Amino acid sequence: MPALLLILLILVEIAGFAAVGRILGVLGTLALAVASTALGLAVIRAQGFALRTRLQAALARDEPPVAALVDGLGLALAALLLVIPGFVSSAAGLVMLIPALRRRLVGALLGWLRGHGRVSLWPGGVTIIEGEWREVGPDTDGSAPDRDRFLN
Repeated sequence: MPALLLILLILVEIAGFAAVGRILGVLGTLALAVASTALGLAVIRAQGFALRTRLQAALARDEPPVAALVDGLGLALAALLLVIPGFVSSAAGLVMLIPALRRRLVGALLGWLRGHGRVSLWPGGVTIIEGEWREVGPDTDGSAPDRDRFLN
């Protein structure tokens, strides 16, 4: 099924290139495709820095950075769609740049994945135990290390 969807996407993109090529000509079509890719790369760069800042801020407040990660997932998907050569994927990428639509689409995608048991976001009841550790090998005579010696 995924292979069939990929083939369908390729055919739709080829049809899109043909339709735009009839209107803009070859050079205009190529220029628009290059501009779309450049926009995607700019989005990746700008939003990547902004996402890192939001993640650091959430972690500094001791909050789980789930909202920033979900938004970053949507922006990464938008940038990927803009970088892929084709006008249909670029249109979908532009739609994903609209924050309200991006949140809805990513939320729907995560809901679908969660319903199919493929993703879990920050499950409740997580216990984090902080501490220091070091590896301890067997003593030189081959016996196990003295337990009390390492519990200082």
